[in-house]
Amino acid sequence: MGLSLKRIYMSLFHPILNKKFGKNLFVGKRSNIRNLSNIKIGKNVHFGNEIRIQSFANEPNIYIGDDCYFCHRDSILAYGKIQIGGGTLVASDVLIVSENHFIDPLSDKYYKDQELVSKQVTIGSGCWIGEKAVILPGVTIGDKCVIGAGSIVTKDVPDFCMAVGNPAKVIKKFDKEKRSWVPITK
Repeated sequence: MGLSLKRIYMSLFHPILNKKFGKNLFVGKRSNIRNLSNIKIGKNVHFGNEIRIQSFANEPNIYIGDDCYFCHRDSILAYGKIQIGGGTLVASDVLIVSENHFIDPLSDKYYKDQELVSKQVTIGSGCWIGEKAVILPGVTIGDKCVIGAGSIVTKDVPDFCMAVGNPAKVIKKFDKEKRSWVPITK
């Protein structure tokens, strides 16, 4: 059984929790959430087991909307801003990242010691991110999108689209008049 993050940190972070985390927050077992003061979570948000959320910034930069559901072993790693819209469903083993190490092979520093660089990541409302998907820095995913399992999202995905593959490509768009997913033709 998981524990409520509020219950775990209530004595240490009570003022932060009242301002930054909405009601009915659930966090599963063995989760690792760092820099709580940089994270804002809406109400009715569920995180499964072994979740990893880390902010590497010196200011608030992770925003998760109301009614989101994250399965198990998801990672959110942020130096740049990450914004996830309400009602989004994230399957297990998903990585959402807005940071990377600068990679200058001529530097005297190892890659792990080079400065972080960032690009904002935005995921719209009502999305479904499939199992083992990776959302890379600088990506915007529109509202009501579906990202297929195992996809690596390197470019923006417009509203009401389905994207799959490595790198992910938009393969279908929802046609509101037909009320169905229509394949993209080239």
